[in-house]
Amino acid sequence: MEACFNAKEPVPAPVTDRVLAKGCQHTESFTQETQDKQESQEAQAAQESQELQAIHVLHDRRKLEEKECVDGEAQADIETAIASHRLPGIETFTVYAFPFANCLRGIELRHHFRFGPVLLRSIWDKWADNNHQFLTGDRDYYSEFLAMMSKVRFPKGYLRHVLQVAREKATPNRALSCPPPVQLLAKLCRELQEVNAGKTFCLACRAVGDLFDCSHATAANWLLALGFLDIIEVVSVGNKDENLASEYRYIARD
Repeated sequence: MEACFNAKEPVPAPVTDRVLAKGCQHTESFTQETQDKQESQEAQAAQESQELQAIHVLHDRRKLEEKECVDGEAQADIETAIASHRLPGIETFTVYAFPFANCLRGIELRHHFRFGPVLLRSIWDKWADNNHQFLTGDRDYYSEFLAMMSKVRFPKGYLRHVLQVAREKATPNRALSCPPPVQLLAKLCRELQEVNAGKTFCLACRAVGDLFDCSHATAANWLLALGFLDIIEVVSVGNKDENLASEYRYIARD
């Protein structure tokens, strides 16, 4: 008796070709999808790198072009700053001159240049002349003013620029249970440490209040909340009289 085998009939060549073709198409589709995803990630990383580089340039005055003479919109901004930052009385220089210094640093940021010594002195002389009745003759106000300029960590408009970059980033895991404004503040703190090359960053509750359109007491509570959740930690407490903001370190592991 002949042995009987239930061998499968061979698949016709056209059917085999179609199966192989579908497999190749699936592989090509998967490969293309992976490549597109990788290119998208690389493009996003490059964009973030450019954003951080731009912020670093804004943060470091030495990388800006120095000018001793300006005109046009920059000059108009300087004139406005001088006119709108007047001392209200005697012994108010320490508190009220700092916003003027901050505003000037913001003008540097906005127009992407830094004041040279001659230009800075001419600006000071005009401002001092407008406020001479509240300045005593035996005090080196100009050196104090230059010291104030050096203490401006975030020129007017700088924090808002960094916030726009932070807004597009993912929320830290430890902040996901917080209200949206606090989540955004956590992202801002992380971004500030990144633009400082991983070092600590300074942030005043009043600056946060201006940025988020809330009271400085609410901003202080938000910062305390982030500290309690081990998202940030206080490195040093600020001093209002010396125009020094509190210093923080971002410690959350996202």
